[in-house]
Amino acid sequence: MDQIPETLVDLLLTPGGGRVAAGNRLAWLLAYFSARSASLWEVEDSTPALRLSSSLDAAGISATLKAWREARWVLETGTPWTSEATLVVPAPVDGVVYLVTLDGLADPEGVDKETVSSYARVAAKAFRHGGGHEVPARDINDVKREELIALLNREEWNLARVARLSRISRQTLYKRLARLSIPRERVYRSIR
Repeated sequence: MDQIPETLVDLLLTPGGGRVAAGNRLAWLLAYFSARSASLWEVEDSTPALRLSSSLDAAGISATLKAWREARWVLETGTPWTSEATLVVPAPVDGVVYLVTLDGLADPEGVDKETVSSYARVAAKAFRHGGGHEVPARDINDVKREELIALLNREEWNLARVARLSRISRQTLYKRLARLSIPRERVYRSIR
């Protein structure tokens, strides 16, 4: 694993700048703590907006938003929050609060929160000062759409199997496909 660069200048001079450097920090956290997903959120207007993610799925999005609803007052004080398999670490930068979330942890209480906090601050600073804040937030429906298309492709567009694996009825799957603008026909090659 690589080490945290010593200065913000080191981060911003990496190829791709701050956004890539922040993504590298998330990838490191994901691998080091064997999490299912890692993500960086910016709190704007009292609501977290997704800015960067690594392996994020609908469960990770739901876990972060649930943690924000349950522990907003704790997170706003700068204290990390753990619940079930999720760790949320706040990282304030220039008056803006960022949240770094690790989801799918085997033991979130056993994670070294100081390490995660330091990486969260580095990722947030790199993202903020590297021009990353100008990138629009990623729509949650886009994430859900990509996740569903990946599952459909993996299951060779067998809708009955996808519905069963998703633990929903076929009718619900059809409605979800329509809501996310995914055609029911097997046209996944053009979607990829």
